[in-house]
Amino acid sequence: MEDSEEKFELEDLQIDLPGWLQDAATDLIRRHHDGKLPHGLLLHGSPGIGKRLFAVHLARQLLCDSISLGDGQARACGQCRGCVQLISGNHPDYRCLRPVTDKKTGRPGHSILIDEVREFREWIYLTSHYQGLKVAIIDTAEHMTVAASNALLKTLEEPAGSTVLLLLANRPIALPATITSRCQQIRLLTPQRQEALDWLSGHNVENAETLLRISSNAPMRALEFHSGAFQSQREQLFTAFSGIVTGRASIAKSVDALRDYPTSLCLSLLTSWVSDILKCHAGSAQHSRNPDKIDTLQTLEGELDSADWFSIYDQLLELNRSDSASFKAQPVLESIFAAIRLLKMQSVRS
Repeated sequence: MEDSEEKFELEDLQIDLPGWLQDAATDLIRRHHDGKLPHGLLLHGSPGIGKRLFAVHLARQLLCDSISLGDGQARACGQCRGCVQLISGNHPDYRCLRPVTDKKTGRPGHSILIDEVREFREWIYLTSHYQGLKVAIIDTAEHMTVAASNALLKTLEEPAGSTVLLLLANRPIALPATITSRCQQIRLLTPQRQEALDWLSGHNVENAETLLRISSNAPMRALEFHSGAFQSQREQLFTAFSGIVTGRASIAKSVDALRDYPTSLCLSLLTSWVSDILKCHAGSAQHSRNPDKIDTLQTLEGELDSADWFSIYDQLLELNRSDSASFKAQPVLESIFAAIRLLKMQSVRS
């Protein structure tokens, strides 16, 4: 694994484990102390709730030489050899496998390939440097190719005695049954809205309410939006969306201007706007996620009939459920804008 990939994962250690994830982590640490921790865990839940954050903190706790459970919550000491090495990205008994970032575009890759899993397996079967646990994470495990999944299956069938394997998935149903049946599944829950708002406020996130609404109550995604050029990107995407709906904007020019935007941001924003348009149609505009855009959205609502808007909304939901957020924004936006334009043309003809 390249150092940059390892550092990217370990940046999560700079964020405290949120309260909605602490009980699950503590339960697993207690099971480890009792000798009952499975060698394979499948951690799943909605996108943006903190699965990777949870896994990296769990790895830190498992590798800590002086883990504390005194107050009912598991906490790594932060000072032992294991903690120091993990924080610095140099722990020999920790690995994380995920789709490799494209060096040219800086975007995550789309697949975990068999050669990467084979190399990963070779490390798993090596003896621990410190005669203790080894922790291996596979982030977005559903991105493994069929061949890669089959290669990993051999490891799950014949586990290395000192290795804990953590598989993370937004959509566990996309994993082969042979993989899921050999892991204990842990579903991480979405936080209560106020708890998520309090956590975001504690991280100095401005417009936390708006960001949380747009991200469908996914605090990690809201934090990601906050750290980027969110406001300017939101305005430009909204201008493009409005232009496509009214027929005043070119699909090619609009997509070209937005091609470098985070795909997850585009999907979240477009879904929230179409959802608000449907609320306007139902007379529930007061419950919109985007109150600052509601006047324009009410105008756009009349450009298509309700059946057409439901069709676009269904398409967006399917894109959110799939792996589309890991793809480049260009093809995703082209498919959505083309669908809107086609429905617009059909409504004019009729």
